Amino acid sequence: MLYLEIAPIYQLQTELRSIISRVQSKTGIYQLRLTNTGNTPRKINVKVQELEENHICNYTLEQSQALILPQQTVAVDLQIKPKNRWQRPFIGGPRIVNFNIDLFDHQELPLAPNNFPGMLLWEARPWWQILPLILFILLCLGTSAYLIWWFLFRIPPSPKIWQFYPEDSAYAAINGDTVSLGFEISDINRLKSLKIVGISADGKPLTRPQEYDFTQGVPATLQSFCTQQKNLLNCRNIRTGARKPGTYIFEMSTQPKPGRGAVTDNIKTNPVAIAPIPQPEIIAFGSNQPAYQELSTVNTKQKQVKNNPQPQDVQIRLNWAIRNPSQLRMLQLIGRTPDGLAVTPVKNFDFSQGIPVQLKKSCAAGEPLVCFNVATNLKKPGDYIFELKAISQDGENQKLEPSKTELIKILPKPPQIISFKINGKPAPTKLMVPITPGKPAPKIVLSWEIDASEGTKVELQPAPGTVRLKDSISFPLEPKPASIPIALQVTTTTGQQIVRSLILETYDPKAKDPAIVAAEKMAEAISKSQKEAAESAQAAQKEAAAQAANAGKNPPANAPNPNAAPGSVPEDDEDDTGSKNPPSLSPILLPPQ
Repeated sequence: MLYLEIAPIYQLQTELRSIISRVQSKTGIYQLRLTNTGNTPRKINVKVQELEENHICNYTLEQSQALILPQQTVAVDLQIKPKNRWQRPFIGGPRIVNFNIDLFDHQELPLAPNNFPGMLLWEARPWWQILPLILFILLCLGTSAYLIWWFLFRIPPSPKIWQFYPEDSAYAAINGDTVSLGFEISDINRLKSLKIVGISADGKPLTRPQEYDFTQGVPATLQSFCTQQKNLLNCRNIRTGARKPGTYIFEMSTQPKPGRGAVTDNIKTNPVAIAPIPQPEIIAFGSNQPAYQELSTVNTKQKQVKNNPQPQDVQIRLNWAIRNPSQLRMLQLIGRTPDGLAVTPVKNFDFSQGIPVQLKKSCAAGEPLVCFNVATNLKKPGDYIFELKAISQDGENQKLEPSKTELIKILPKPPQIISFKINGKPAPTKLMVPITPGKPAPKIVLSWEIDASEGTKVELQPAPGTVRLKDSISFPLEPKPASIPIALQVTTTTGQQIVRSLILETYDPKAKDPAIVAAEKMAEAISKSQKEAAESAQAAQKEAAAQAANAGKNPPANAPNPNAAPGSVPEDDEDDTGSKNPPSLSPILLPPQ
């Protein structure tokens, strides 16, 4: 037995991310990401330490101890919220709050870096919030003048807004919250009317103005919310028309009764936010597999005969996961080609009453909503992209772009020539067909059956060309010997080809063998040539005899020399044909074999 020991690797990557580092009245958010790139689990303790002397912020860690498995990333969120509003800067630049995040390995393994300095910027107050301070200074400066005025030139005071504030710092539209206000006003005996309106940061009105008439005293609509002590009116939980998500700044203005020294007063609250309803979000969307293979009809039939199962339904099936499904009203699904052409009708899944019936078997209720193996009924070979859009209950996200899958392929099934027959029998590579000259040629019927995808091109050459996947035709023959090549060619939409071919040869069974006919013609030509050569030689001999007889009467100049040695032969003596060279046969043109 062999044991292998793998050395431990303690590599740990750490990173501090600033998500919200500049705040006014909200919470700063930071995230510490720990990635274990080693091969041993790491257990890390996290501690936050403020570097400011007065400890002006509260620090909240999502978890003080993190276990990071090998090749895993763990995120630890840190929230920082200033404690006291009065410590917020009034003017100038933001206040800097320094803090430190220390990391300790639970097993005292090496850890570097183990310290992350951080910084939170607490924005200064807006200029209009300095107004109470200015008023306070003016009040102090005017106290003396006021006393003089009080005793010498006293004029009844105008209504004064002492406090104006939202009852809560945070509201949520999902709970149906409405912003409620509280205020305190003095000298209401000179107050004619009071107006409250919600505006945006740039001054645009967001709510209808609420006006209250104080000419007859405290109006009936406020009596159940207000208490009066002498000349001071204190009201709480005054509902406004702010219901929609957004950030509001409420402004209150007073209108005093006519008279000497009557002045108006107005004041604004700090921004107050109504959090929007969380929208349903598609966090995952894709198919079971990137490519599908169309099933062959032949293989499916063979499996059914052998095992008697139901044929497999090959179609694109989709999976998705949706966050915040409680706010989901409808899902819209459509399939398209890469060029954007719709190949399936839009499917609307209504979630207003819960998971629809057609998705009951595919979806599991929960957070998030997860659906597996959703059928699309798309089986035709090709390239497709599916789009999924989640529509919320309020329809706010209806204009958002839908989520899309990666390219999904349905590959065509491999083409197969199931049968190729001549007169009902399997076609051989070569078929000899006997014919009789002067009579009609035998009838030839070609039949075939192809198993292939839709759009496959089938051609029968030399004629008639393009044919159907399964068909039969009568193939005419001419009543004379010939050799006809026939090819059945199948070409898929992807360019894949298969070919079956045969040679159809017609012949006359009564005709002689061409080799015998050629040999007989050759023998006849040779005999004729030899006969002509013999006749030519006999004519030459007769001519030579006649010349010899004439030579006895008149010896020629080249007669033999009587002094020549016996048995000598004169030069250039001709043969009996009168030629210097012996006779030979002339060439014969043979017919082609």
